[in-house]
Amino acid sequence: MKIALLADLHIGFGYNSPRERDRREDSFLMAEEALKLAAEKADAIIIAGDLFDRRNPGIEVLERGARTLNIPHTYGGKGVRIRGVEGLRVDPRAEHGVPIIAVHGNHDTRSGDKNNVLSLFHASGTLVYLHRSTVVLEKGEERVAITGIGWIPDAYAPVYFRERIPPPLPNMYNILVFHQPLKGLYPYPGEVPVDVELLPRGYNAYVTGHFHYHTEKRVGGRWIIIPGSTVRTQLRDQEVLDDRAFFILDTETEDLEEVFIPSARRGFVYRIVAEGDVKSAVIRSIEDALSKNDRKVPPIIKISLEGKTENVPDLSDVIKAYEGRAIVRIFDQTVSDLVKQLNEIGTQYLEERAAFTKEGAEKVLMELMQAAGIVPGPDFHAFFSLLEEGERDRAFRLIENGKVFEEVRAEPREQKTGNGEGTVEKGKPVKGGSTILDWVSP
Repeated sequence: MKIALLADLHIGFGYNSPRERDRREDSFLMAEEALKLAAEKADAIIIAGDLFDRRNPGIEVLERGARTLNIPHTYGGKGVRIRGVEGLRVDPRAEHGVPIIAVHGNHDTRSGDKNNVLSLFHASGTLVYLHRSTVVLEKGEERVAITGIGWIPDAYAPVYFRERIPPPLPNMYNILVFHQPLKGLYPYPGEVPVDVELLPRGYNAYVTGHFHYHTEKRVGGRWIIIPGSTVRTQLRDQEVLDDRAFFILDTETEDLEEVFIPSARRGFVYRIVAEGDVKSAVIRSIEDALSKNDRKVPPIIKISLEGKTENVPDLSDVIKAYEGRAIVRIFDQTVSDLVKQLNEIGTQYLEERAAFTKEGAEKVLMELMQAAGIVPGPDFHAFFSLLEEGERDRAFRLIENGKVFEEVRAEPREQKTGNGEGTVEKGKPVKGGSTILDWVSP
């Protein structure tokens, strides 16, 4: 049986955002193309969470999403039957054409006892929604058991993975589908990843969403697969450089096919050091990307500004000049932006410190820095003591002369419009793409 493995469609991403008006259609177009390709090539489709970008998608996004998710049902049936395990009811309409099995992601969840949007599609037979449950796909003599567990808040995830995931079924090919950050992969700020050792043994393949680049590894006779997102959202370097794709797993031969989405935008990343003419360096980088773009659609170009300058010019006129030809996103990673972030953190800390003991206040400040992607350095405690004494100006002067933070930082924030004259050097393209997982031992 051939199973298409997708994740993170993020249907509706940027649809009502003025900042993302240049790619408000991307999530719909990429999801449609991916599902068409999957329906052509596979007997069934698995989606590992984050079908929608928002927990409560608007009516228009919900309607377009429903039409998109119904695409596989318009294809000729592949003879796959679906059987729910332990009382799970599966609507017979879910078997029409090419069936879809899905788990919820962190973008799909809702608070309290409210059903998420996947429950609606399960009830209508558009897809089979799994959470701590299993279905068996039957085609001829072959049986494939798919067990799903949707996204779990970080604090509860270890218990779920250790104790509550149903065991694999005997005499079948077993696939575990989930949507969780895993230890050893590039972390998102504020997350607590699940240790890979908690993955239950006995499954033939493990498929997870949440990560927006695609990769895989064959370890100890089992597959560990990350399909990646069909649309770029966060614009981290690896996500921008990684082409949009999904996988098809043949459960008889255990071969894994990588399927690229032909009409997806190309992505380029450049880092520019703050020496020389900023605008000229940015323009050269954009022109370099345009000369390499081999798609009919405008590319996404991410430019990170780096260095110790405190004056970064307003580049909004450059971005505007390339509208329609390129989607340019400029991120400020210079000292000026870092000082701004630490000023914001320091101000927030000073406003709230009266409610904490000194030890509690330091813990809060550490959490704020972590959320901002700033790694404390050896002079951090001196920095904290100056804040404690109300010496904010001296504290921030220490940033320039000391080692309050480490050089390694998380992804920078997108540049806000600014004033002043800056200097910037040549832009260097960043190489990248899919990487093989190296964190699992046989």
